[in-house]
Amino acid sequence: LSLHDALPIFVEENVVAKNVMAHSLPIWFPTDPDWHGFLLMDEIDRATREVQQSSMELSLDHTLNRVPLPKHCRVGSCCNGAPDIYTTLIPCPAFISRYAMIPFKPLVSEWHTNFDAIVGHRAIKLYITKFPGDLDVPEGILAPYTAYTNRRSWVKLSEALLSFEAAGQDLLDFKGDTTNDQPAESFLTKLAASYIGETVAMNFVNFIKKDYKVHTPEDILNKWTAEMETELSAAPATEVGFYSKILVQHIAKHGLKTKQHANLTRFFFCIPKESAAGFYRSFIEQASKACVDWYTGDERIAPYVMNDLLKSK
Repeated sequence: LSLHDALPIFVEENVVAKNVMAHSLPIWFPTDPDWHGFLLMDEIDRATREVQQSSMELSLDHTLNRVPLPKHCRVGSCCNGAPDIYTTLIPCPAFISRYAMIPFKPLVSEWHTNFDAIVGHRAIKLYITKFPGDLDVPEGILAPYTAYTNRRSWVKLSEALLSFEAAGQDLLDFKGDTTNDQPAESFLTKLAASYIGETVAMNFVNFIKKDYKVHTPEDILNKWTAEMETELSAAPATEVGFYSKILVQHIAKHGLKTKQHANLTRFFFCIPKESAAGFYRSFIEQASKACVDWYTGDERIAPYVMNDLLKSK
């Protein structure tokens, strides 16, 4: 439902009762009397007063322009609920009283789920994992025409970083000399600030400099170290999942050499059991031959999978 259509603007006049005129019904109005569905007025607090007034008929009388909705149609509405942050017209008490008000607070985990679904940039995901307080709009008075963090702005920054990488330019690699004739670090800071604000942008770039490390599949399979084992054994599930994914993709494409079995086993045993179970499942599904060769090549793997991982599941 588009709220701007809630107040019909059609010029045709229909007489529904003596000396009563009403606009034609909007195109979205359900006319099938047997229709089952939910009519949702999203962001009703962004609508004009006229639209809000028109929607009150829907919620109170289950009609629009005196025409009844189908019997099994349900009416609901959503609003942002933060007039100090968003530009809204707060619905009046008469409107509010027509609904059961249920407050919802978006969870950080919900954002992670959606961010994974769009395959967002890993650096941003790890930053929010470490600093979840930087995900949403900061509290307090916000300056106009100024960028601040919010769930959409992190997605837009992710898209920008991925676009540069698709063009062959990794902005998170400060080994490059310049980007657009500016130091790479400075350019990344300015780019991030345009989406998430200067303060958080500086924190994000410092995180990239100090804490953000990316091990390639070749690093794990060929250059495994005790430091990597310590790091990955304490890594959050999201980061372990990232490495599991790129490892399986690499092996499926390039195969697994016998001399790489030992390092893959070290990775397998150092990550949490739930992560190891997920890695094994993806491995056997996407690179079954390599997985079987690796599985049968080390007598410790079978009992670990059968006794520990299956029990943990």
